[in-house]
Amino acid sequence: MRPLFTHQRYFLFVAGVLLLPLIMVLGGCDQAVYLWQYGSVTGPGKKNARTAFEQDLFNPENTKKLNITGHQVVVNYVDMPSINPWTSQEEAEVHVTIQVKFKNGRVFQQAYDGTIIHTHGKEWHLSPILVKAIDTQLSAVSRSS
Repeated sequence: MRPLFTHQRYFLFVAGVLLLPLIMVLGGCDQAVYLWQYGSVTGPGKKNARTAFEQDLFNPENTKKLNITGHQVVVNYVDMPSINPWTSQEEAEVHVTIQVKFKNGRVFQQAYDGTIIHTHGKEWHLSPILVKAIDTQLSAVSRSS
């Protein structure tokens, strides 16, 4: 009776060790699907968030209109994206600090908490509300003497 009990424990141990990698692989399938769909395990990432700010706020037309001579965007962090139930769009929270230099000599620096939205393809863009809020502040600083 004793040897059979020892063999059962050994069999359970070996079966557990062999099944552990399978459980780990199956547990990571949702991340694998995300990687396949969006090309990133950790979400949009700081690079895509910075690109979204560059495209939506500091494009050549906006830079000329607001008399901007230089700018710097520092992305502090980007959260994992989630699906907005009202719009069915993928969104990620982002915290950035921007510094803008104007032709009138003013320097504007501000930190923002906002949302970037995943659009068709692999591009991310700022939420329209965040673009309007930042654009309004930059316009006010640009017009001040």
